[in-house]
Amino acid sequence: MGNCNNSKDVNFDDVMLPCKADFALLFVIGRGGFGRVWKAENKKSKQQFAIKELNKCKLRINYKRSGQQIRKVLAQQ
Repeated sequence: MGNCNNSKDVNFDDVMLPCKADFALLFVIGRGGFGRVWKAENKKSKQQFAIKELNKCKLRINYKRSGQQIRKVLAQQ
């Protein structure tokens, strides 16, 4: 797309990605077919976030099913 000509170069080795341990999970605000959504608070900044927690097993099963469904549709054409 375009060039980014920032005066500062970012060293991605120094960037810390957030992890689950950085947050206090307060309560569940939603549930779905793949997992839950939590209201959470960052332990350091006290900012509040919504965090989606996905069940990896359910994702894999549904991905496998969708692949089978695609093959069936393509075979019918």
